[in-house]
Amino acid sequence: MSTTPRGPVARPGRRLLRGFARCGRCDARLVGASRTHTGIPDYICHRPEDGGCGRLRITAIPLEEFVRDVVVTHAAVPAVRKALADGGDRREIERESRRLEELERVADDLAAEFGTGDRDRRAYRVASEANEAERAIVERRLGALVSRSSPILADAPRTEVALRRWWDAVDDDRRRALIDAVVARIDILPGRRGPNTFQHDRVSIVWRA
Repeated sequence: MSTTPRGPVARPGRRLLRGFARCGRCDARLVGASRTHTGIPDYICHRPEDGGCGRLRITAIPLEEFVRDVVVTHAAVPAVRKALADGGDRREIERESRRLEELERVADDLAAEFGTGDRDRRAYRVASEANEAERAIVERRLGALVSRSSPILADAPRTEVALRRWWDAVDDDRRRALIDAVVARIDILPGRRGPNTFQHDRVSIVWRA
């Protein structure tokens, strides 16, 4: 089998915003990829044959840092913190979160296999579509649970300064739990021509009610 990479290849593991970030052109979920020559991590929209439009890319690190800043600020608002503390669906949230993590690892493995030529396009597409459909169901269930409560975050501090320290100390699972508790989706709009800097106004965050 050929081992020549074909296009951007998803890096191993999950991207922090996987499942949250969506293409502002076609509404497809963005996936992680690394640039061939520099290894710089990005979020990209799949090509049309893989369910996207293939016309959107954004650098991962500044996007994740921007989302961190706005999420921490939002989560420190007293009314939001009270909403996160209410309810008690801990076991269901944990079960659905574990299943979503499994599905996301499978999605990353499929992308890596396709990128290295270990899986042909048809097999990749069939498996990817089935994975995407199941992830959508799990995400809807998880979203409904988290919108009512988030006991996973019971140990998260309440002030913005302390919450930022907490963010820096915890792993991506906890960070994603906080994002999931307050964010419904993150729309990434097309970029503008100009200086090669991060454009904050490309990012539109839809907060949970």
